[in-house]
Amino acid sequence: MRICQACINKNTDKRKRKHESIAVTVADFCQEVVSGGLNASVSIHIRDVGTPSPLREANLITKDDLLPFTNDLTTSIWQESNVRFVHKDTTEGPRQITLHYFCAQDESKAKRVVNDHRDRHDHMRRGPCESLLSFAYDRITEYLLITASHEDNHPPYIEKNIPLVVRDFIEKNVKHSPAQIYQMMLREPGFEQHCDSVSDSQVRYLWHNLTSRIWLRDKKDPLLSANLYANEVDRVKCLHLTCPGYEGLLIINKVATSNLSRPGLVQELVMDATYGTNSAAYSLFAILAEVDGTGIPLAYAFTKPIAEKARNTGAPLMEMLHQVLRNIREEGFYPAVFHCDKDNAEIKAITSIFPIARVQLCYWHVLRAIRSKLKSSTSTVGHLYDPQEAKNVIPELEICWGSRIDRRSTGHRPTDHCLCPSRNSRYTSPGRLEPSTVTERDAVLNLIHRHFNYHPFFPFQGGLKRNAASIRTMCASEMYAFCRERDWWRTWAYFWSEWYEPAKWILWARSAYYLLPVLKTTMVLESHWRVLKQDYLHQYNRPRMDLVVHCLVTEVMPAMDRKMSALLSGNQRIYKADWRREFKKAWLDARKSTINEETQHAPDLQYWVCSCKKFLLSRFLLCKHLIQRKELTGCVDADYFRKVRRVRTPPFWILPGEACFPTIGVEESPTDVFDDHPLDEELLQDEGLDSEIEIDIEPTPAEKLADLKATCAEFLELCEKEQEIGLMAGLSIKFSTP
Repeated sequence: MRICQACINKNTDKRKRKHESIAVTVADFCQEVVSGGLNASVSIHIRDVGTPSPLREANLITKDDLLPFTNDLTTSIWQESNVRFVHKDTTEGPRQITLHYFCAQDESKAKRVVNDHRDRHDHMRRGPCESLLSFAYDRITEYLLITASHEDNHPPYIEKNIPLVVRDFIEKNVKHSPAQIYQMMLREPGFEQHCDSVSDSQVRYLWHNLTSRIWLRDKKDPLLSANLYANEVDRVKCLHLTCPGYEGLLIINKVATSNLSRPGLVQELVMDATYGTNSAAYSLFAILAEVDGTGIPLAYAFTKPIAEKARNTGAPLMEMLHQVLRNIREEGFYPAVFHCDKDNAEIKAITSIFPIARVQLCYWHVLRAIRSKLKSSTSTVGHLYDPQEAKNVIPELEICWGSRIDRRSTGHRPTDHCLCPSRNSRYTSPGRLEPSTVTERDAVLNLIHRHFNYHPFFPFQGGLKRNAASIRTMCASEMYAFCRERDWWRTWAYFWSEWYEPAKWILWARSAYYLLPVLKTTMVLESHWRVLKQDYLHQYNRPRMDLVVHCLVTEVMPAMDRKMSALLSGNQRIYKADWRREFKKAWLDARKSTINEETQHAPDLQYWVCSCKKFLLSRFLLCKHLIQRKELTGCVDADYFRKVRRVRTPPFWILPGEACFPTIGVEESPTDVFDDHPLDEELLQDEGLDSEIEIDIEPTPAEKLADLKATCAEFLELCEKEQEIGLMAGLSIKFSTP
């Protein structure tokens, strides 16, 4: 049935007169609500509500137009009755818009929290008040019908929101950390009354919301958000990394790479990873360059497996590290030494991208891995032990001892006529490594300490020096004899297969490389992680990845770049390398030590080497024999400790303008190298060498000069070849004529 326009207008006029008969002002409604026990119903014309913003045509009014008025009305009711109504939802039809509010203390509307151990706050008391406050706007009559009901007289609502003056104070000091802002509030005059009602967690929450405007680009995807934000920062270069099963983000410090990529300036890089820095569970890798014994960050890489299969294999991670290191190489870095821990993915990626670089395992990580294995109760059999390979290095090794029958070479099988004492033994019973006491484990670790630190540069007792091959044979023979004497066949099988076989030996023994790196551990990077977590990220609780990136590019990198500039310019008033303080302390302690004249050592000031154990294990290559002789020269003063620097060839510690000795070809020497100290047959036998070995005769000055010229020519030829293939590492080595 159709209704004519006249009837529609007639019915509309009736509804208008009905609403006009009960229309009141907003103030009258508030008084009526309070006096009526929060139960009232009233109709108000939309043009009389006094909304803050001008209203549009009646048929165009939306929820956003009504919310300012409804919120002001609920605030007025709260001030008059101590009952706080909050907006719940809105229903909107072609003719009517209805906004629903309910009491903030209505227990039927409260969120259900089940066994939440993190919820330790004191909540406001609630009650069964069956609250309702609705605003129904009719677009045709232009009247707003307001209905309120509240049954229970519970305790009044207590405001816990941050006051506006505190919000302004936090926004003004947003560059400070939340803890600093809260302490500033406690000291600010006139803020005593606000500090009693504002907690530090509220300050942290508001501060987080304010700072998120700077770094937040995508709420759902932290990786995308971090990528978008980092690309807006001029000081960094950001790259999105992807490979099957993995994804990540690479952030390169352009300030550091532009200053440190000069040939020969950086010869050592360090790489390691840390965990737990962000809520998205991305691992954080860092690559640091060694500058005056200090680590300067070149790049950070976030990586995470996105496939379950990628978690249990190292191939995807190795591909990710390939991409990271390839970008470092493109920035102009060709390190001579690359430090890392014993992670196969890291080692394979380094050797693939930097084939001429020496991979050096961290001293501390090596000791920790061995110590953990010795303490472990996990059973082992030694099935990877290859006795024939060990025999090639250790001539006196018994092939049948400690080896499984199927691993023995021809001539040592049960059917062969083997003469080994252990030919009938079957080493197949699983069990833990044999060292069971602290004393036994310390004895093994003492061997590792010495074997790690041996180098062709360092003399043994009496001044004997050995080349890299001789040192490897000596160390492997010593470990074998140590285990063989105690019948620790599992221990020997473990050490050979994991540490002493040729492919593993060159990764950790410093004697396998002709240079002596400045760094012995990756502690410069471990210290960097400590600074990052304790000085910067400690104020965040499981921060988002984009927030961590913001912290890196705005706080960590600028501070490290400032240190880098001070180190390169020699401005120690701005920053002095931390190792210099420890170096001076170790020097002064050694100067006060008493030398035992009965013990014969071979200190050499010219090459700065000594045969004592203290020098071998010293972090700074110091011992009392060298230092007390150096003090007699009168060249050690206060400026010495500020200007001295560490180099990778003898004499290791030089002042500006001093020269170091050439080392090209040392690692290729086919025979043992000795200096001019007298040797006897008994000493050679004690050191495990053949007494018939040839000893070099002291060359004449003319012969020394000729050898030096030949070495220089060889070095220049090597540089030209490396330039041709684009792999010139820029070694900065000065030569001096003997």
